[in-house]
Amino acid sequence: MEAGLLAGFGGWFAVTAALAIAALVTRRLLLDRPWLSGVAMFGWVALHGTLAVVSVGTLAGIGLYAGIG
Repeated sequence: MEAGLLAGFGGWFAVTAALAIAALVTRRLLLDRPWLSGVAMFGWVALHGTLAVVSVGTLAGIGLYAGIG
């Protein structure tokens, strides 16, 4: 079953929001760090998450092009 572009972005947004909440709770409770707002943490998670997706996609594309996969 194929998902549309809008559904893909919706899923990405939901996962990013869940990671941001988990990161905020972990940072505050376990690491005893200063409080960061949800918006700031969401921005960091979105930025680094997007960078990770692009990096993995690039490496997978190179691997497939080279015939490794």
